[in-house]
Amino acid sequence: MANCQHMLTSMELDFKIFIGAVKFLVDKPAWHEIFVNMTPEQRTAWVHHDFDGAATDLYSMANCQHMLTSMELDFKIFIRAVKFLVDKPAWREIFVNMTPEQRTAWVHHDFDGAATDLYSMANCQHILTSMELDFKIFIGAVKFLVDKPAWREIFVNMTPEQRTAWVHHDFDA
Repeated sequence: MANCQHMLTSMELDFKIFIGAVKFLVDKPAWHEIFVNMTPEQRTAWVHHDFDGAATDLYSMANCQHMLTSMELDFKIFIRAVKFLVDKPAWREIFVNMTPEQRTAWVHHDFDGAATDLYSMANCQHILTSMELDFKIFIGAVKFLVDKPAWREIFVNMTPEQRTAWVHHDFDA
């Protein structure tokens, strides 16, 4: 990192750009070698492109939206992905650091058609049905998941053992 910092210092950058680049390189040690092996012109272009001004906030919603736009997605998929990244800002860094292939696979897997229904009530009901529950437990869990949609994601992401324990603990009268 010392070598990277020395190279940045020698570039006589605006303080904001310098700090942005240093923070990035501290957080992403894998980039040290990439940065050191860039030509001086590439280093200059990279720091100014990625760290100059508000629009260059690497993990900003504006940058994520720009990346999504460049993917030429179906409007429904685009909107679902934008809404997800607006609602879950922690995912922006993950999204930006994916390879283009990973981004495409993730967007299509999570926001295209049936995959977006992963946390739907229909999918939750399908999971509950497959658990072969007593009717009272089944109806209790269905009513709960209808009334509290935020719990659907938690429910779907539980292991089968956790789901069984949860429904029996919370809905077994």
